[in-house]
Amino acid sequence: MAAQISFPNNPSDGDEFLASNGTTYQYDSDTGQWKIKAGPGVQGPPGPPLASGENINVGIVTFTTLLGGEFGRYSEKVNALGNTGISTNIDVEDGTFVTATVNANCTFTFTSPTSGTLYGFGLLLTNDSSGPHSITWPTSVNWPGGSIPSRTEDDTKADLWSFFTTDGGTNWYGSIALYNFS
Repeated sequence: MAAQISFPNNPSDGDEFLASNGTTYQYDSDTGQWKIKAGPGVQGPPGPPLASGENINVGIVTFTTLLGGEFGRYSEKVNALGNTGISTNIDVEDGTFVTATVNANCTFTFTSPTSGTLYGFGLLLTNDSSGPHSITWPTSVNWPGGSIPSRTEDDTKADLWSFFTTDGGTNWYGSIALYNFS
């Protein structure tokens, strides 16, 4: 379970707050926000500003309330799986954008989501040049209209799929977002 940080109310400019996870936040009175200054795993410029008196969960970072905040230099981790083989597991902790090449009839599994939290990922699936190959999706995936969408089966073409869950993976919601890319 992620730890929760409660920021002090009524801070003064330059006040620093050391959270129990070792991250130091500094208050900026010009913006009225807390900013990440230093801590474990902090790289690059200071993180997004946080409103005074608000909470964040540390671990999987979720904001209880973000008022007047702005994300800058935001990026998502790419999980490049390479060839799928006959079975491939997608672990949502390894990245929210997944790439893979279908090089055999493949059965997919999805792991690691936490119940009560929205998890989603995009999956860019490219066909190799020896297909077509079949795909078997987890039985926990719910599809629009109850049917798995048709996918591109042409050699070296790709489709972009999207998947979401809020209940720890008991139910996934899947769709084909973009179809038939070169």
